[in-house]
Amino acid sequence: MARTAEEKGCGGEHAEGRLRLDDSLERHLPGLVPDGAKITVRHLLSHRSGLFNYTDSLWPGGLQEIHDTRFKRFTPPELIAESNRHKPGFAPSTAGSYSNTNYVLLGMLIEKATGTPARQEIMRRIVKPLHLRGTSFPDLGVDRRCADLDDARPEYLLQGAHRREVAAGVPDEGDEAGAKTR
Repeated sequence: MARTAEEKGCGGEHAEGRLRLDDSLERHLPGLVPDGAKITVRHLLSHRSGLFNYTDSLWPGGLQEIHDTRFKRFTPPELIAESNRHKPGFAPSTAGSYSNTNYVLLGMLIEKATGTPARQEIMRRIVKPLHLRGTSFPDLGVDRRCADLDDARPEYLLQGAHRREVAAGVPDEGDEAGAKTR
């Protein structure tokens, strides 16, 4: 969901004239990535930036290392730095390859254009209007959700790859603290 939301969030900024699809990354986030002047918002959205996918190098130890570090939090600058440690796969617009790095940069562009966190813009522009009550963003151990959608609904907590619903003090069978796996 976050990927689609970031794409739509950038679309909202595009509609308001803050970002244009053909704006260079360098224009909004100068010096952040190699060849930023040649990479456009459109390239990021279509995975034609050529930027290295940071997930291809973060866990060289494979599944065990992913498991062992599943609670580690990476900031967007850390993820971009990891990508920048590697050569781009191709020149912008000459090929296409999925890269999580593109989505990190799209989030950073949303924040730069609006002055507010990307998750807040995505919640305001997409999640709230569509009443997507099960959509969340992992942040500091607790997912931040659009609080004014429904004050009575349960809060969500991320634990590894499992999203858990904390059921307002009603214990689930065999689970502590009233949390149940969704």
